[in-house]
Amino acid sequence: MSKLFARLTGELEDICRPGFDDDFPEDVLIQMQVEKAIAAGHPLPRWGWGTPRPYNGSSGIERIMGWQKLRIAEQLRLLIPANCCSICRTSGAEHRHAECYFRPLAIKQVCRSCHFRVHRRFFDPPRWRAFVEEHSRPGDWAISLRTIELNRDEAIQIAAAPDIFASLAMR
Repeated sequence: MSKLFARLTGELEDICRPGFDDDFPEDVLIQMQVEKAIAAGHPLPRWGWGTPRPYNGSSGIERIMGWQKLRIAEQLRLLIPANCCSICRTSGAEHRHAECYFRPLAIKQVCRSCHFRVHRRFFDPPRWRAFVEEHSRPGDWAISLRTIELNRDEAIQIAAAPDIFASLAMR
């Protein structure tokens, strides 16, 4: 287990314990199962691309580690697949979006097109807002997404909330 992975695993425990009163959100419980599997020797999936750019306060390496945890959760069948995209409601939600890589399993299932749009929203906020307005219903998680990236401290604060998407909506 790498030093970075061990440090981030410890950060998860530090982030999550204070506010949850031993009632962990489902994604945190799944993440703990994944981390136990890794500690027990489950191999990390190989990332086959270049290091991604930072996203919402997380480094490219942290994003890769989040992707690896997501793949392991899928391999262990800890995630329930969705039938449709959580934004546009079309079938084929083959992607999972993590808004905060300090909680990489707090995900929303989306189609490829919407996933691309979620990540591009920082570059064209008016286009994102128009898209969300057209496709979302009141209270949908996509409405709460900021068009300015979180810094690291904000991301850690968001990760400490029981529901990160609700926490984003309050900002």
